[in-house]
Amino acid sequence: MSATKFRFTEQAIEKLSGSDKRARYYDAQMPGLIIDVLSAGKKTFGYTGSFLAHRSHCRSLSSLFHPFP
Repeated sequence: MSATKFRFTEQAIEKLSGSDKRARYYDAQMPGLIIDVLSAGKKTFGYTGSFLAHRSHCRSLSSLFHPFP
């Protein structure tokens, strides 16, 4: 298992912390679900996948989710 791909659980997400650069993590259970951890420690969820144009995009889902504590 890659360090950037793991099952998103509340406990696992709480352990994530900011670093010098943005870090991206992938959920092992739900393909396409990502979490970005910014240098300040803010966590945002998103989805990456193919849409109608068959190109890979990253769409932010932050408007659908409440901020993670």
